[in-house]
Amino acid sequence: MPLRPSATSGDDRIKKQLIFTAIGAGTVAALIGGAHLILRLSGKRAVVQQKTVEDERAEEALRESEQRLRSIIDNMTEGLVVVDPGTGALYWNRKSLEMYQFEEHPDDIGFLDQLADTFELKTLDGEVLPFEQWPVSRVLRGEELQDLDLLVWDKKRNWQRIYTYSGILVRDSKGNPQMGLVTLRDITARKNAEKAMRQSEELLRTVLETLPVAVWILSADGGVMHANKAAVEIWGGAPRVAVDELGIYKGWRLGSGKRIEAKEWGGARAIMRGETSLNEEVLIEAFDGSRKIILDSAVPIRNDRGEITGAITVNQDITARKRAEDALRESEEKFRAVFQQAAVGMARLSFADARWVDGTMPCATCSGTATMTCGRSLGPP
Repeated sequence: MPLRPSATSGDDRIKKQLIFTAIGAGTVAALIGGAHLILRLSGKRAVVQQKTVEDERAEEALRESEQRLRSIIDNMTEGLVVVDPGTGALYWNRKSLEMYQFEEHPDDIGFLDQLADTFELKTLDGEVLPFEQWPVSRVLRGEELQDLDLLVWDKKRNWQRIYTYSGILVRDSKGNPQMGLVTLRDITARKNAEKAMRQSEELLRTVLETLPVAVWILSADGGVMHANKAAVEIWGGAPRVAVDELGIYKGWRLGSGKRIEAKEWGGARAIMRGETSLNEEVLIEAFDGSRKIILDSAVPIRNDRGEITGAITVNQDITARKRAEDALRESEEKFRAVFQQAAVGMARLSFADARWVDGTMPCATCSGTATMTCGRSLGPP
């Protein structure tokens, strides 16, 4: 971006008022009337090049503005590196030196070609960047950078951080390169937090997918956000619908046979009324047409302020257990019918507590009693 002189008016006297105009990636150029102040680098020392100076007052004002400009640059909250396109000389502001863990401007980072001896830059995927792909090299080629995240490794002192780079090549009014500006921010903590969050989410996802029960995560409006593998297996699918559309999940109360409406499911009640429901027996019709019996439980999720932000629903398929219970009950009823109609004396005894449990009429006759007395201690009548 070329430097732009401020507008002048009246006679040719140089205005004493300093005007600061933003250029590039956050740096500042100071203008006095028609005089341009351009931060240039000569060797290892930053100086100000003056294009037009009409008197000693203007020259003094230029020196003062240089100091102000340097103060502004050194007190920026972002790191700033200025590079001279001609010599490759570097100027690091105070924040950039702090980020690269230098207390002052050392000799071994004064020029562009010295950087590769000290640092190595990688992408966040671990790819080592050749020097021509470093941010400062790309800026000097005229590229404009915005939020380029890179891993920086100090090979001599063995530390690494993650910085995000932006940069621009500043040109004069004729298009000639004047300086390269590269800003940098330390985003190591943010990236580490993002990595930890991803790992936590992956662990939670692994746990959910491993559980043998169906787990549903509902949003604050009751919509289905996530259903694990077991949920899909139990229901034959897991459509992500809003709470008003939960009626597509067909279910009936096992005791009463009443159809469960959309807002009567445990998850919907947890969202709308903050209810907790546990182990409700429900007969469902899965999306593949099969019928199963499940235990349906749901609890609301609340934030620190007690507001409901979602709900967790858990379904456990108890079809096999209920069938086994029904088969056992049916077998018990058949046995009792045969037992009571037997023509010979039979008795059921409990050796665990030495009690009579039951007996047929012939057995009661043999024992000399009209009927068997359940619970009576074993032994002669």
